[in-house]
Amino acid sequence: LLANISGIIVARYFLKVLRLKSDYFLFALIALIIPLQVFICWYVDIFVYGNPMSLTIGFSGILFGIDAFILMTSIYGKKRFLFIKCEMKKNINIAKSISVLTGIGILWSFLPGISFLGHMSGFVSGILLFLFWSLWKSLRLFPTQMSLNQWILTQQQKWMWWISFAKKWFHQFWISS
Repeated sequence: LLANISGIIVARYFLKVLRLKSDYFLFALIALIIPLQVFICWYVDIFVYGNPMSLTIGFSGILFGIDAFILMTSIYGKKRFLFIKCEMKKNINIAKSISVLTGIGILWSFLPGISFLGHMSGFVSGILLFLFWSLWKSLRLFPTQMSLNQWILTQQQKWMWWISFAKKWFHQFWISS
């Protein structure tokens, strides 16, 4: 437990050095890492190991996800995450420091009684979150010139069209025949 508390303090320090401008960023990141880490652990446990009774998730895996996100951010920088303006700058010194700490943590994961899968699923989820939100911006799925309310309205209109199409198709092919 003490190692996880120190991990939170170190992660918060690195985020401040990267000039994070949002107070809610860390909470949003944790809230997104948890379900992604659970899914990755579940997928690997079921389909790779074939053991549905073994799901090893802890807060240290979430810290690995935060470390991975900080590592990617320190290399590439990040202006926005979700709808939070974070404006974190590139910093090669942070990248070197977080790489060393994460490497030590990965080596620590090989000790008996410590879940390597839980740590690696957290690390992979942090990288996936960084890449997904970078891809989200590049594909212009959420254009920056559009407000959140306008975007929600356009998405509702698109979904309503698909729902009406599906209803017509279902009625035509399944109920009519």
